Amino acid sequence: MKEFTFRIPGELEGQRLDCALFTLLQKCYPLSRSRVRKLIVAGAVYLNGRRVRIASKRVLKKAIIKIYLDEKRISQQEKIYHLSEKDIVYEDDYLICVNKPAGLLTVPSLDEARQNLFSLLRDYLKKRNGRKECYLGVHHRLDKETSGLVLFTKKEEVNPAIAELFQEHLVSKKYFALCHKNQEPIEVQWEVRNELVRCHPKKNKYRLALDQEEGSFAYSRFRLIEEREAFVLLQATPITGRTHQLRVHLASQNLPIVGDWLYAQSKEERLMLHSYELSFRHPITQKNLEITAPPDEIYKSICQNKGILYFTS
Repeated sequence: MKEFTFRIPGELEGQRLDCALFTLLQKCYPLSRSRVRKLIVAGAVYLNGRRVRIASKRVLKKAIIKIYLDEKRISQQEKIYHLSEKDIVYEDDYLICVNKPAGLLTVPSLDEARQNLFSLLRDYLKKRNGRKECYLGVHHRLDKETSGLVLFTKKEEVNPAIAELFQEHLVSKKYFALCHKNQEPIEVQWEVRNELVRCHPKKNKYRLALDQEEGSFAYSRFRLIEEREAFVLLQATPITGRTHQLRVHLASQNLPIVGDWLYAQSKEERLMLHSYELSFRHPITQKNLEITAPPDEIYKSICQNKGILYFTS
């Protein structure tokens, strides 16, 4: 844990706390503006000896600011992502498919400073093609913590056809899921059909739960790939596309995904869920596409440490 103390100089008097602190940190421990704001809201900043969580609070000359930094946590949260040609798994004149790393948002959020796959890909294509603008259409997403294949359209005229494929569940999506194993016997194949509903929006903004009366229909299929004493590797196929669907369904089966802090309080380097295959009929060329991408080395290493040998053969 690092600790820094600053006295507000005259030239920063009257500025917002987050802006002043961002400026003061640049010489000793540079952080992004969004990270500084989050640290203030999290309670890591003190103004004249009192904890302050209001980033917009104005500061006075000679005021004392103290900030406490958890370097390990910051280094994980401040990771910078870059896209390269190797991340593009499939591309033609109409479609492009990218292997998204775990920890990266799929699309922009309210915090414009947060990196996301959509913006990174758009900027990469503009630079690669030497253009000022580049069109990308979004038709599905992965959770921030989930890695794997995300498909975008490159031309607006193909949007209706791709949207129909997703709406009619004609895009087959397959995932690898490394799960904690319970003591009950595991079938080779099974499916889960039920309804999911968002929990209380103020208390659990992102968490979903089972609700047979008010929820939205969710349907998943699972197949056992490899089984060990405490862990199993599964192939998971969501037929519908509800938020957190696979995470909720597996947790409800007493097979929570390793690294799922939201539904299993499982602490691991990453969520062990990876979208490795998308298959569908190309709406323009009418070719049957099967796009695949293996999980990254961290995913494979965690599997190996849990005794799963599937990725070493």
